[in-house]
Amino acid sequence: MENGERGNSRNLEDEIRELRRLVALIGAGYLVTVAVVVSACHSPRGRETPGFLTVRGLSVVDANGTVRVRLGAPLPDPIADGRRIKRDEPVSGILICDAAGDERGGYVTDETKTGGNALLTLDGKDGQDVTLVAYPHRGAEIGVQWRRGSAVALRSVEEGSSITILNDGRVSFKEPQ
Repeated sequence: MENGERGNSRNLEDEIRELRRLVALIGAGYLVTVAVVVSACHSPRGRETPGFLTVRGLSVVDANGTVRVRLGAPLPDPIADGRRIKRDEPVSGILICDAAGDERGGYVTDETKTGGNALLTLDGKDGQDVTLVAYPHRGAEIGVQWRRGSAVALRSVEEGSSITILNDGRVSFKEPQ
């Protein structure tokens, strides 16, 4: 072999060695990628259904940027008359808001020590007007009220079932007595 051919042969051998290193590096990268994917699939967060988005909260706003629907776990304290007020218990679920951004109801679960209640509420500007509560282990009740002095409550809980009507803050009907 002449010197020129020997030089080409060494360049070719060097290129083959470099190519082998590159293939080994790509193979190692591939194995690391597979290990990460397999690990993620076996973690609790990796078991999410493909096509689903997992978030702690989501706000839907109108054309003016006012939050009209909020999904969250947990949800923030409510806004009434433009002011944030303290909620009795932390809740998670869906809130609906009016054009002013005030909370007008929701479908939530609260985080009580008894296991959490499921609630469906519809609020007027002056407070909660319709409340449907499903207790975790003891029944349910529905309440409809007007200006806090007039209300109808229908309950069916472990203590028994009842209907109560209030007018001007006084019981006008209750069954059973």
